[in-house]
Amino acid sequence: MKSIVNGWSFDYSTYTIDKWHHIVTTINSSQTKKGYVNGSLKGQKTYSGPLLDKNQDLYIGSARRGWPYYSPFEHFEGEIDDVRIYNRALTDNEVNQLYERGRTN
Repeated sequence: MKSIVNGWSFDYSTYTIDKWHHIVTTINSSQTKKGYVNGSLKGQKTYSGPLLDKNQDLYIGSARRGWPYYSPFEHFEGEIDDVRIYNRALTDNEVNQLYERGRTN
């Protein structure tokens, strides 16, 4: 499973098939992207360039090739629920709290 933003990807290959996982990607104002699995930070990278072009579509559960193809090439095989988009990057603590809340429900 990957998180891809404007052609820049982050691999979440540490998940187990047929088990519930909490996956979070945050991007802050300093262009630092963090990846979390089950409430724990798994990696971070800083990148440059725009996050998204306002004329681009947002895809959850699939990724598309860049210009000139724009055709689907990867699809998540499983269930996705409780998708959230915030207007700010969550803190490490907030990500962990969301994970713990999801585990008990």
